Amino acid sequence: MVMRRVAIVLLALLFAIPLQAGLIIRGSGGAGCSTPDNGDYLDEGWEGTGAENTWTLFGSGTFDQDYALPGSPPTGSCSEGLKIDADSIQSSHYWDKGSVHDRSTDLDVVCHIYVSSNTTGTSAPDLTNIISWQLGTTPNSNVVANISLRWQTGTTWYLRPIDLSTPSVTIDLDTWYTVTMHMDGTAASSYMQVVGGGSTTCDVADECPFTRLDTVDGRYLHLGNNNATGGGINLDMSVGYCYVNSP
Repeated sequence: MVMRRVAIVLLALLFAIPLQAGLIIRGSGGAGCSTPDNGDYLDEGWEGTGAENTWTLFGSGTFDQDYALPGSPPTGSCSEGLKIDADSIQSSHYWDKGSVHDRSTDLDVVCHIYVSSNTTGTSAPDLTNIISWQLGTTPNSNVVANISLRWQTGTTWYLRPIDLSTPSVTIDLDTWYTVTMHMDGTAASSYMQVVGGGSTTCDVADECPFTRLDTVDGRYLHLGNNNATGGGINLDMSVGYCYVNSP
């Protein structure tokens, strides 16, 4: 009888303990999945309702900040992200650092991206800049560096930094990649790195060298259909975790 009373008291105490205020269990990344802290300027995972930072829409594209990410995103992304549907050029979702970053010091932009097979080109070779670090709020204005998605022919797609003369990495649609755009304090030492990419003309470290532009200091990160050449690209892309860091 005594033991039964003790058990009843313990159960009563257990169920009387309130849940901790503010406790959040996040999505498919597992219990407690949350946006990492890798960037000294920006960490964005689009977890919860809307974005975790302030973003501004430019142009006519559709940007869903509460999109359920497809497939198995890289570590660091959770269950939600940014979905970009942008058929027209100069449709972007941009973040404002608040002040310029001195281009004489290194800067990394790292994003998890997934280009859907709904993405189409119209007349090869087509390309659009999907990640851009720049001074202007208008897409593709006063650019420091960018990464373009290029459709060459048939089902062949590339990621390429800054211009058509630089090395590229082939990618598959409906596949996650971790893309790093490293803008070096020494302009000619900049590089793009694509983790999970296919054939590449880059160096043994899978770093595609390029020379960033050296005329302005950047302030804005643009994601979307920032600029196009050729017939243009109808972009359907998901973005998971994205951060900006000055190493």
